[in-house]
Amino acid sequence: MGIIDKAKAALDADGDGKITASEVLGKAADVAADAKEKAVAKAGEVKTSLDANGDGKVSLEEVQEAGGEAVDRIGDKIEDVVDRITGEAAEEAAEDAAEAEAEAAAAAAAAEAAAAAAAEAPAE
Repeated sequence: MGIIDKAKAALDADGDGKITASEVLGKAADVAADAKEKAVAKAGEVKTSLDANGDGKVSLEEVQEAGGEAVDRIGDKIEDVVDRITGEAAEEAAEDAAEAEAEAAAAAAAAEAAAAAAAEAPAE
């Protein structure tokens, strides 16, 4: 079923195959009521989480305390990310240094071999 068919099925409340303005408005009212219900529930959850002393009211101090805790949590997460990034960067730098050292050793060995071969080659 395509998106158009799904939209028709969702909006055609009486199933007559036609969508009327009242059906669209009815669906919009249902969606709005559901959204309002969810928003009211979420607001209640937020109020409960902010009401540290349980008096049923949220004071400015409670909001500031909760905000400070949230800022602290965000700061902790930022520090964790920075630690991970800098740790990974340090590991990558160490790996790059080891690879560069190995390449330098190989180049030095190749240069020594070339010099030895040149020294052993008969002069023309």
